[in-house]
Amino acid sequence: MTIPFHLDPVQVPFAYSRDDGMTDVNTIISTIRSLLVTTLGWSEPTTARFKTPVDASGRFLDILLTRISATNLDILTRNASAVTVCERRIQISNPGSVEYYCNTFGVCINSLQATPERFEAHVLDQAPDLQSDNSLYVASHGYRNTSDVADAVDTGRYFMIDNGAATLAARSRRWGCTHAPAVADLATAVGSLLYRDAILRVNSAGSQRWAGRICQCIAVNELLGPGVEEKPFIDTATGGTFKIVGGTAGAVDHRWAFRKA
Repeated sequence: MTIPFHLDPVQVPFAYSRDDGMTDVNTIISTIRSLLVTTLGWSEPTTARFKTPVDASGRFLDILLTRISATNLDILTRNASAVTVCERRIQISNPGSVEYYCNTFGVCINSLQATPERFEAHVLDQAPDLQSDNSLYVASHGYRNTSDVADAVDTGRYFMIDNGAATLAARSRRWGCTHAPAVADLATAVGSLLYRDAILRVNSAGSQRWAGRICQCIAVNELLGPGVEEKPFIDTATGGTFKIVGGTAGAVDHRWAFRKA
């Protein structure tokens, strides 16, 4: 069995780190610079604007990190056409802890408050379509809006360019629900909980279509809470360690776990 592109550490290298005792979000900017630029080959065209490597189909995104205050970070995501996909914020405690899940085509910053606050930006893997088949491949979100209100915290809720306009929507489909009788429980016969690709939908020319998979991320059952680590096999001989990040299960009844090892 071949490792799928979006989970392949050779085609999509990844890096994990954690900062503890943080008192200023400038530390996030410094750590992101080290992980993305030094380790993963992103670029920094202007100060604190970080750009993914351009893939063979010309796809990329960039994010601009701006310190609002010592505990408040603003992040703006754009696609390859320099169209703003979203501008969101996350906050830290003082002192606080932050985890970083980064790869060649995406980033998740998870602020470990009592209610975790995370920011994400991803170039999606569009397989089985060609990566050049459409331009609807950037998904991004953050815990707070630019008024610092936590207005959409569910797993699977992202901004994308929906039918020509940046739109926030629930983009993953329900599965793995263990409490709604209308939905089959996806535990195995002996009670093991399954995982699936973190795949998102988008409005393409007025029709809902699958947009692609988040790289180095899996969807896990809602019964598993933030901080739990799962170690699935990604092919018959290769395992990985994925850690569940903040975000309520919400209407989709599952959570995201990002690759850390």
